[in-house]
Amino acid sequence: MFITTKRAGYDRSGQQVASGLFLMLMQPKNFYELTCNDCAHQFTHIAVTYCPKCGSSHLNVGRFLSFADANAAPFRAIVRQVSMRQLGHFMMGFARVSKHRLTVSGAYGADGLVMSVPSEVYERGVELPQQLRDAWSKGGGWNSAGSEAPLMRQWALDHLKELRK
Repeated sequence: MFITTKRAGYDRSGQQVASGLFLMLMQPKNFYELTCNDCAHQFTHIAVTYCPKCGSSHLNVGRFLSFADANAAPFRAIVRQVSMRQLGHFMMGFARVSKHRLTVSGAYGADGLVMSVPSEVYERGVELPQQLRDAWSKGGGWNSAGSEAPLMRQWALDHLKELRK
């Protein structure tokens, strides 16, 4: 979802274009159940190399959690400069995060849904507050932002410095 716009309108061929700062919501692509071999602490994480309870690096990797199971993972957000153009019925563009080039489409980067991203990208994001996640899930957006959009935009503008890291 664009939180600021630099350009919005139509190009010479009549295709819609837009650019500006874009808020993307993310969940990890790779999410695992882990068990510490020293203290038996069980937890889920994407790319941790030590137990958060005892600090041990002796971890047993359990099952891989599917994207549907990854709802246990907090939503994270990140803001990047994005230029989008109309491709058929869709507005699509690209965002660069570190060495990754992410394809974005529609609101929040995945047509109103949460993007599935590599762990390196996910780790750079800022955790979305639970009340915004709840508002997103009840917002009623379909291929677009829902009623939560004003709250989401205001939160992103208030935390812009963190979100652009």
